Amino acid sequence: MDFAKKIFVAVFVIFLVGLFAWAIFSPKQDFQEKIEETLEKQKERADLKFIGVTFSETVGGVKYWELEAKTATLNNDTETADLLEVNGSFFEKNTAVLKFIAPKVFWNRNQKEIIIDQPFGYDRTSEKYLSRLKRQVNIKSGPAQIFQSAKKFYGDTQGAWFKATRLNWKLKTKKLSCDKGIVLNQGALTIYAQNLDGDVAFKKLSLTGNPSGLFISNDKEIRETRIFADEFLVNAQKNEVSAINNVRILSKDTKIESKKLSYRRAKEELVISGSVKITYKDIDGQCEKAAYNPSRQIITLEDKAQVKRDKNIIFGKKIQIDLENDVINVSGKTKIVVDEEVLK
Repeated sequence: MDFAKKIFVAVFVIFLVGLFAWAIFSPKQDFQEKIEETLEKQKERADLKFIGVTFSETVGGVKYWELEAKTATLNNDTETADLLEVNGSFFEKNTAVLKFIAPKVFWNRNQKEIIIDQPFGYDRTSEKYLSRLKRQVNIKSGPAQIFQSAKKFYGDTQGAWFKATRLNWKLKTKKLSCDKGIVLNQGALTIYAQNLDGDVAFKKLSLTGNPSGLFISNDKEIRETRIFADEFLVNAQKNEVSAINNVRILSKDTKIESKKLSYRRAKEELVISGSVKITYKDIDGQCEKAAYNPSRQIITLEDKAQVKRDKNIIFGKKIQIDLENDVINVSGKTKIVVDEEVLK
């Protein structure tokens, strides 16, 4: 019996050692992998997959957008959807005002938000130029997000088109927004900024994030005028661009500072207002309102207008500075203060 017990104990010990060795050295699935596998299985159960599907956002009888996707995956647990190969439209007063094509759109149903990857968009006016616009967009290179008036290429049309890296829309703001490397063209003025937001019809846009403008005039010679401000505003209905707060205009020997600037595309003119200060070579001017035509190189000062040259000061209802010919013209009631040293 003692011998049998010894054999039994020995076999039992060997079994325990073998079991311990198997537990240590046998291949096991990584715990993280197991979690991921479980989540993936849950995701598969939660996902609904569609082919040729249309989604839209309508609240209180008002339609905001519509997305037609070649394929889509909808997750009911997270209330999100991934849409691929998308043709989309944004609506204003239940009418499509802006259309776009995008390889991918992410829709957060809970947050009432859509994120559009690499969209190419156009308004109703530009739709008839779609094939030509696509060729134009393909020519453009680099990471810039371009928002452009179609008028620059196709004459009388007032339409617009854009291409972006990523475009965002939220029901809370009812606005489109994007950031980083933005370029917006409006006639002879090109605006660069880091942030853009506006309504879906692109009637009004705001550009912030170190924005600057480049105005290129081409009359007798090509001239560049640079504009800096805290914010640029685009009003498509008025065909006007404004720069507000801490406005600075730089062009060769000319420097202009003011509170506000408006660019009128029809006249290719910059209207400057609010504590206007002008410096040009030996001329210092100030007023409350001024008009600057970069092509003609003429600045017209009005409202408390005065110009100082050397030590002489000219006050007038309207003072015009011809930068090209270095001439000052005064009209209306005029007052000239001459320094006594000049008369000696």
